[in-house]
Amino acid sequence: MDWACDECLQNGKAIKGDPTKQLFCHAPPHFAYFDKEKECRVCKETFVFTKSEQEYWYDHLNFWVQATRVYCPKCQYTKKQKDRISQLLNNLDYLDIDKLKEVVALYLTQGNYEKAKYHLTRGKKLRQRDSLEYINLDSWINEIKQIEKGNISAS
Repeated sequence: MDWACDECLQNGKAIKGDPTKQLFCHAPPHFAYFDKEKECRVCKETFVFTKSEQEYWYDHLNFWVQATRVYCPKCQYTKKQKDRISQLLNNLDYLDIDKLKEVVALYLTQGNYEKAKYHLTRGKKLRQRDSLEYINLDSWINEIKQIEKGNISAS
């Protein structure tokens, strides 16, 4: 059971929890939150599951009290990017330029230039050769090639 003494609450080492806002069944509620060191499930690095994150999870988002953070912030960010790419690629309409840009931007953030170029090329093939979108997609492909060669830096 997570609880804290008055001194820890007063000096900021812990935050008071509100069990009336928490969802629990076979695990006790959190009466207080304090920073907890965790090991990332992916990279095995140590990270801190902060007391304010815990308060947000359990008192505001109403996660089950037995749920806990398993990814460090970097791995969590990467996982969210991969999930978003999967969501976008499910029935991706290459004529929807905004979604195409988002897919390409996510791949570029990951440093996956081949997949970014692949999707740009697929989008380019569906457009009129002299259209502004065709020219823009072609220039982005060339820019990625320059990044890969090390001639310019990724933005």
